[in-house]
Amino acid sequence: MAAPRMAAPPSMASGDARSVTLGFLLTASLVFFSQGANALIKPVTVLWLVSLPLMDMHRDDAAPLQARSQSGRSKPLPLL
Repeated sequence: MAAPRMAAPPSMASGDARSVTLGFLLTASLVFFSQGANALIKPVTVLWLVSLPLMDMHRDDAAPLQARSQSGRSKPLPLL
């Protein structure tokens, strides 16, 4: 008897737990490799690696909300 075939391969989504774990591991690695006399990267490089995605997030997410608020249009309601 043949095994049943699946219609589509299962997909893997990155949930909150995986995102937090990856963020922690990335941050711990950046701190570890930027400290001490034999540091592989400079601490200022770590600051750039962290700040650039934050600035991009602000430009993409917070700035349009601020523009809507200043123009008098309603803000999007939070999902409940």
